Amino acid sequence: MTLYIELGGRSVIKRAVRQVVNARSGSQSGISGMFTPQQTAQASEDLTEFLTFLFGGSPIYEGPAIHLFFSCLCTSHAAFDEVRDLFTRELTLRPQ
Repeated sequence: MTLYIELGGRSVIKRAVRQVVNARSGSQSGISGMFTPQQTAQASEDLTEFLTFLFGGSPIYEGPAIHLFFSCLCTSHAAFDEVRDLFTRELTLRPQ
């Protein structure tokens, strides 16, 4: 069984990405003002595709390099740590 299935599939990954992006948008070091809504939406979709591949839900990944979509979420090492913690929390939530 892949981690992708264990986590709950694409819908869980997509929800986690949306929650993390929303949390970072509202934080002091967030992404608002740095990127247009279209750029943020595209980065979110690319990140969802990358995580789907990373967790074993897709056999190949042909999207942009990871630093391109993480750059809008992580502007420092501390911001990366925050994003990591947000993803860990979001991806391990269980509906029950």
